[in-house]
Amino acid sequence: MAPLPADEVQLLQAGLGKRNLTMPEDLTHSEVSSLFSDAYPKMKSASGGWLLYKATGGHGRRRLNLVPPESEGYCGSTIRSATGGGKTMLYIVPLQDEFDLSPLPSDAQEFSQMPKAECKKCSKSMPLQILALHIKECNTAEYETLSDSEPELTNLPPDSPDLPSDNEEKSEEAKCPVCQQSFPVKELELHASFCGDLDSPVGLLSPDIMEPQNEEMSCEEDVLRWLAAQVDTSKEFSICVSRVNLLERGMSLWKRQKLSSPIHTLKVTFMGEAGVDTGALRKEFLTEMISGIETCLFEGEDGQGKMPKYSLNDLDNGLFRAIAMHAAARRTLMLQQLREGLQLYRLVDIMEKNQQVCRGLFVFEGGNDQVDSHYIVSHLDPQMSESGTLKHIKEMQILNNFQDFLLELEDGDSVDEEALSVSKVMQWLSGQAHRHMLLSEKQAFKITVLFDHTCMERMPDHRICYPVVSACTQTITFPTAHLTSLNEFKENMKIAVQQGAYFYRV
Repeated sequence: MAPLPADEVQLLQAGLGKRNLTMPEDLTHSEVSSLFSDAYPKMKSASGGWLLYKATGGHGRRRLNLVPPESEGYCGSTIRSATGGGKTMLYIVPLQDEFDLSPLPSDAQEFSQMPKAECKKCSKSMPLQILALHIKECNTAEYETLSDSEPELTNLPPDSPDLPSDNEEKSEEAKCPVCQQSFPVKELELHASFCGDLDSPVGLLSPDIMEPQNEEMSCEEDVLRWLAAQVDTSKEFSICVSRVNLLERGMSLWKRQKLSSPIHTLKVTFMGEAGVDTGALRKEFLTEMISGIETCLFEGEDGQGKMPKYSLNDLDNGLFRAIAMHAAARRTLMLQQLREGLQLYRLVDIMEKNQQVCRGLFVFEGGNDQVDSHYIVSHLDPQMSESGTLKHIKEMQILNNFQDFLLELEDGDSVDEEALSVSKVMQWLSGQAHRHMLLSEKQAFKITVLFDHTCMERMPDHRICYPVVSACTQTITFPTAHLTSLNEFKENMKIAVQQGAYFYRV
């Protein structure tokens, strides 16, 4: 996508902004490269190649399309044709290099041909794009100087009209919506001009929540417990999403959430469903999101470590923020973005101190940690009738059918992503499709099994009813009148899992 206005200002200040270049038609690729290097000195150190892109028609933020090079590369005639004789702007996109976007000093070579103006505060002359950034700093310095002189007001008499009362001062204070600190109303606008430019939102959080412990971690469970303790439960990070196009809409809503931070407790609501999130809904949401990300953005065999796949559609949707980079460079950029996300909980600090302990959380080392039939069956807690009764016999038959159903799913076709699987049954029962990672959670995990023997008495004319699940309480209720034979049980369960994965019950 074409850069936003804020991005264009950043590129200008870094010496990578717009340039008007005169380009004869007979220029060769090497001569075009030299011309670009003269206009953008930072390109002289770039050795990984580059491509040209141009924006599609229309207004606002537009899609970038590749300008295909000729067999000899980009020559003058190709570029003149792509720009329509200089009417269309082209974007230079490096393939393997990443340029520093920090502002350059005012005397940098990139600004030698640009118009300059003098700052009225400090009388320094500098390029216009640097002057815009300098004015904020210069005003801040002036404010700090004025603040240093404020103690002189203490010599004024108490009844002086220039001296505000304590109540008046308090009434004129307001909280910054970003850092939640109080400032005088007159100073709030100045504070807000640089408060939003902090390097990381982590600095806005309370130190007792974010400061990592000094002791070393002895196992992966210690790391996971530490991570769970970093969640700020004082506020909520709320998402209300539809199950239609869950990945795209979930990603979009996550990025658009402005009033909270992912450091807070995640609360999920599915549109049209009555379920209240006490844990199962967020597990369901995160499970579906991770599964969607794996399917959409990665390719390869399960259990072998999948590789990222690159799609222009995913690029347009903002799922990848890189544009036409080489595979190795793209991988580096993704790892940098992953590092930013990990730093939200200061997990990077823990990883640096406990590399071997954290390795298993990120590096595939073989084995299989997927949910299997034994994992589910071993955690069943059936509420059985008295032994020897007809009800007890039916209940045992249903439990056997349930185990056979799970075993059959294990032996099924794992290639078909839409097919029912044991992990999907696990997700239907509890909201999550994976094994519990904490030993304490695994020991506490149980699925309460109830049996409904009275459905025919309540509804004499009905022909079929299905198992009912409460994922929040991890409870499943089997109607015994419809699940005695294995074939009937399998068909009933398939419909229940595939069509009943919604939170309509409270």
